Amino acid sequence: MAATWEDIRRLVTDLQRVQLTQAAKKLSEANCVEVVSKLIQRSMIDVVFTRDGHSYITRNHLTTEVRNECVALGGRAPLTDIAAALNVDLDHVEHVALKLVSENIGFTISGGELFSEEYVVNLQAELRSLLAEHGHRTIAFLCKHWNLSNELLRSLLLDHISADFDGVIDGDSIFTLEYLEAHKNIFRALLSAITKPLPINAIQARVGLPLGRFWPTFDGLVAAGEVPGRLSGSRSSPSCTYIPQIHDVLVQTYVQNLFRQQEFIQTSVLKKLGLSETQLLRQGNDDFKIETLPSVLVSTAIFQQCLTAVKEAVRESDVCDVKLALQSFAVPFDDEDFLLISESVSTLEKDLHNADGYVFSDKTLARAMERLDDHIDAWALSDALRADLSQFILRTVGTELANLILSYASGTESTSLSKEKQRDETIASLPAELRDAISTVFISLRGNDLDAFHSAVFNLSSPMTFSFVLKQPDAKARAETLNTYVSELKEQAMSESEPAAKLLSCVLFLLAKHEKPVTASGRFVAQLVLQLEGLSTFDLLVSCQRLVVQCLKYKDDEEAKAMLTSDIEKLKQKVIV
Repeated sequence: MAATWEDIRRLVTDLQRVQLTQAAKKLSEANCVEVVSKLIQRSMIDVVFTRDGHSYITRNHLTTEVRNECVALGGRAPLTDIAAALNVDLDHVEHVALKLVSENIGFTISGGELFSEEYVVNLQAELRSLLAEHGHRTIAFLCKHWNLSNELLRSLLLDHISADFDGVIDGDSIFTLEYLEAHKNIFRALLSAITKPLPINAIQARVGLPLGRFWPTFDGLVAAGEVPGRLSGSRSSPSCTYIPQIHDVLVQTYVQNLFRQQEFIQTSVLKKLGLSETQLLRQGNDDFKIETLPSVLVSTAIFQQCLTAVKEAVRESDVCDVKLALQSFAVPFDDEDFLLISESVSTLEKDLHNADGYVFSDKTLARAMERLDDHIDAWALSDALRADLSQFILRTVGTELANLILSYASGTESTSLSKEKQRDETIASLPAELRDAISTVFISLRGNDLDAFHSAVFNLSSPMTFSFVLKQPDAKARAETLNTYVSELKEQAMSESEPAAKLLSCVLFLLAKHEKPVTASGRFVAQLVLQLEGLSTFDLLVSCQRLVVQCLKYKDDEEAKAMLTSDIEKLKQKVIV
């Protein structure tokens, strides 16, 4: 059984008495250490040696010393400092510190430091003092002020704050209720004092509340009906602006007075004033009659005067330039406004029409139609024939052009690209930009949409592809191309010996000669001949076409062949003049 402190004191007294006796009966220091060691081994005493081994102390007394050291250091003591002060190993001090904490006698250990309850009480008192003085403190400030980590501060103080604490912990900040109420009053007064739009950022800086408390305070004031204004823009946007109600009233009054004086107002003026709704003009002014144009708002009276001016101008000369007709009005109309006015006039008056800012009467339109009668061509292909011809030209001329483009891009002979597999392999070997552009050209050949083919070819003029200089031909270029095509067809009709081929050449020649150029094969002859009805050669063309079909159907009909040869020769003489 371990000895009591009294036993140890008696043992010390006996040892001291022995030491004072004659030298022969004295114990040496080594003997003393050996005696104490044997007592410890036999569990007769429970003591702790100092680091130098010259002194020892009981664990109960060590507990008292550790407690005293912590209190002496202000209630906060690193375990390493206590071990150094008591000259014992750190393990013994840690064991004693854990024992103090487990016995729940007002001590806490964290981060290698021992804290007394008095220290925590002092922190709470100092926190109250700081908040009473400043009203607001951040966690970061307190950590730096007390040299505590964030986690340690929360575990020691914030997580155990008393119920009577007159404050609010919001994120990384602590506020007193008095501080929040004072700033709420400042906020309320500031919003009431503002007379023009002000960025929310500026208001927040003046109020002095972080965003986490700013918006809840603002919402509280809104709920209480104490915000004499509105927000413009998203709260999270840097451009969010507070617009006071007095500003809206002044702006509305200004706009209404301005409109009442000049009977118009530009939409750009409304935008500059922060007004996006024309309804503001009508608020409190039900007598306002407003017409909305693209760039300006005008009174209904002015708008009707504009319509009347345009109508009168048309009655005088049958045609009216709306822009010139409205020059006398001191209204800054835009081109889009003139278009809308012209459309309004033509909608109200059934005998008037509009186009590109002009209004004209039926008489003008009739005169123009009379002049064009001699030039209007009623010839038109049926949808089915047009689609078939488009498909044919894509399969022939279009494919030839596409193969030439691919040959140019790849540096191969176009004759080697006749098979689809060879074309696909050649296209796949091209750079990405060229590959995509040329693939689009070949894809457009599969349908009957000439516009898609033209668009795909024109894309090759891009700097990323070939930089071809492509443009739409003008009237002169079209005329030259047509004349060349007519000459080629004439030579072809003269040189052909086979009747069916000669008939096709004559039909294409006649169409091109009458400015209806077509590229077609023999299977289109029957349909194309019908487009030449009215010509002196029409009956002969029909006869030749019928005989060609008969000869193809009955190859041994010599009489039909003779008649076809005769009619073809007659056709050649009439066509090729």
